[in-house]
Amino acid sequence: MRLSLAIYAAFASVAMSYPLAKRQSGLPACAFWGGDITVPDRPVTSFIAPYQQSPVLSIAKNTLGAARLPVPPNIAGTYSGGSVNITLGRETGAAAYRIWRDANAVAWVSDWGQPSLSAVDSAPCDGGFYTIVAMQDSNSNDTSMGVMSLPYQIQSNGQLGTYSAPVGKTFQVRVTSYNNLGPTATGYNAQLGGCAVDPRVIPWGTYFYVPDYGYCLATDIGTWIQDNAVDIWLPDEQAGNWGVQYRNITIVGDLANPPSGSTPTSTTTTSTSKSSSSSTQTTTTTTTSSKTTTTSSSKTTTKASTTSATKTTTKASSTTTTTSQSPTSTSTACTSANNGQSLCTASGSSGYKECVNNTWVSFQCGTGTILS
Repeated sequence: MRLSLAIYAAFASVAMSYPLAKRQSGLPACAFWGGDITVPDRPVTSFIAPYQQSPVLSIAKNTLGAARLPVPPNIAGTYSGGSVNITLGRETGAAAYRIWRDANAVAWVSDWGQPSLSAVDSAPCDGGFYTIVAMQDSNSNDTSMGVMSLPYQIQSNGQLGTYSAPVGKTFQVRVTSYNNLGPTATGYNAQLGGCAVDPRVIPWGTYFYVPDYGYCLATDIGTWIQDNAVDIWLPDEQAGNWGVQYRNITIVGDLANPPSGSTPTSTTTTSTSKSSSSSTQTTTTTTTSSKTTTTSSSKTTTKASTTSATKTTTKASSTTTTTSQSPTSTSTACTSANNGQSLCTASGSSGYKECVNNTWVSFQCGTGTILS
């Protein structure tokens, strides 16, 4: 699991799923993937806007610039006898397939040449979202993971069917930020434009717009990311600068129909709550400081669960503290080959750019400040 380094808070209310016309009666409500975890309430904090707006994130290529495997073909499923029997077709080049329900690992299906590929979810729930992805090898990392499927749900006829994002739907969430690097719960690397959600509320693969941030693609989860709450990814000290805020987010698309990039009509909700003196957040109050590492007691957790046959194994990794690098000499082209590198833009140390998600992002620092 991965722990975020920025404050997070979530509503204590019941999960707000989208209104669904087709559901299978008789199933239990979908439980939070992390179990019975109580999220402490936190007040709204001070806010410093990010230095850039997040673009529409594409997962068509991995961090090496290679095209990902496409979504497995012929995905189908039937609810019968209290279980969901899932079948899928082979994808050329795939060594295995992963299936989740609301971020809970349902199955890891290795392709050893068996006549057909299938899995069983023995604990389905009402309105649960299934995600299926092909993998190039047995590693759950960015270079192995293919493009994840649209969310699938059990329909009223007992069959699995794709779920379409309710484009234009706007609702309020509590928004916090994290800056960890490395694989997320879906295997894709954490980066600008990727966000942690409660998949019961916002299914993986959904695009939404966050005022003051930009576009988010739901690719991650967290132990404190429950119900009406999201955790956006920001680099370095920008995560701490965001703090704890309320925003009206807008659903703008999914992987089959990504947004155009234009800003949707939405409303930013402000709160009169003040920062609590007991809060452990470390907030940077200036935009002219050197790059720092943001720390706090709040957490965004990446769940890397593997299910083989009837046995599920959950692996937890240690907390990662993000540290920045000194600017280095590089070409002016920002590509996957130099993501994470910095580009000096002025003599001395008055400014620099960092390559984030194949895009140069401008930063400011005090003249003569040493970046470490």
